Amino acid sequence: MAKKAAEKTPIQKAAEKAREAYRKAKDAAEKTDNDVTRKALEHAKIERDKAVVAENRERFLRVGGGRVTKAITAIEQVGKLNQPNSYEFSENDVTKIREALSNSLTSAISALEAAKKGNTKKDSATFSFE
Repeated sequence: MAKKAAEKTPIQKAAEKAREAYRKAKDAAEKTDNDVTRKALEHAKIERDKAVVAENRERFLRVGGGRVTKAITAIEQVGKLNQPNSYEFSENDVTKIREALSNSLTSAISALEAAKKGNTKKDSATFSFE
């Protein structure tokens, strides 16, 4: 079954309204170039930028929370491999898992820190016992 589209939040609605106000101010400034339209355009741009920041923050909180929860659940599932009656594993296997998870976590945190400083990098990792 397809997931029902979520209704827009007040922040999303405000951002949409601010974008529309900016488009209108831009059109007016292109038609009539004077101090009033330039000031209106600058004000609309500031309001649009504020609204976009708020919208991006809201999205980060919503999406980020879900992703962190999924990561925690996945790590807990790895921990459930600890039953020697059900699984056969060695210390070397445990070390490989620890290193892979540690490297992945370090990489994810580094990417967040780099993005906050204006740098972007995208690395993807895979895991194998081989």
